[in-house]
Amino acid sequence: MNYKQQELEENLTSLIDGEYIAPNLREELLNRLDSNTELRVAHTIQTATKNILINRKDALSINAPLDIQMAIQRNLANEELMNSEEHSSTFKQTFYNAYNAILAIFLKPVIAFPLGIIIGISGYLLYNQSPNNSDAFSYVNITHNGNDNLCFQAYNNFHSLEQGNLSLQKVTQNKEELSRFFKEKGVNYPVFYPEIDAELQGGVVSEYKGVKLAHFVFKAGDKFVYMYEVPNQMIENHNLNINPKAIEIVNKADWYWEKEKGSNNTMVLWRLKSNMCSIVTNLRIDQLSALIHVKES
Repeated sequence: MNYKQQELEENLTSLIDGEYIAPNLREELLNRLDSNTELRVAHTIQTATKNILINRKDALSINAPLDIQMAIQRNLANEELMNSEEHSSTFKQTFYNAYNAILAIFLKPVIAFPLGIIIGISGYLLYNQSPNNSDAFSYVNITHNGNDNLCFQAYNNFHSLEQGNLSLQKVTQNKEELSRFFKEKGVNYPVFYPEIDAELQGGVVSEYKGVKLAHFVFKAGDKFVYMYEVPNQMIENHNLNINPKAIEIVNKADWYWEKEKGSNNTMVLWRLKSNMCSIVTNLRIDQLSALIHVKES
């Protein structure tokens, strides 16, 4: 018996949960998963969601902006994919359906943040998988060029840290002590620390266009979490630049996340009170998102 696509999608949850399904339906579902991209995407999203909730529930006590759903959908809708229009339309509709069905159940502040990011990323990666593009990532095509680009600087500084070419000027695990160091070194704006399950290591002060800027480093196990924090005024005055698409996403969804091209490093950009912040780390996106605690505004 040939089941309709909608019937197969509606029984995916039962298949994933190990519930009873008529043998002929189960057989067709399993067979179609190998060849049907839309079914495979929906199956991957639902399986990932279940695994997140079961295996990482203690790490997901994170409050987040609830408009991340709208932001991810908007970004996906604007993505100019290279495949045919018919396939693109079918994929996006199936992805939206699966995404919305999950968030209708699970869109709560304590899980929306990491879940939304992981689902958005997994959908893009599944759609763009190809033998010649295994490193493809970013649900929007963003580049960070130029020495005056904040994200470009953040990546370079992180690479210097990894290679041992960037040393901490102040080694301390005490935030108040580090803030005093920043002030003594001429950082004339308040420095804020994210709520993150990682251990502060210390900080560095640099100077750019006559302004002293704060950098600090955390460690989570053997992984570095480098943070670059500048006053918003430097962005508004164009003393430091950010790719317009990245800043648009920050304005709409509060956070911009990406995997560094050609590596597994993660970069996240967001505003923290009166400052613009960028984290670069050799943690994966899902690992970092589970460490950061975001308070509701």
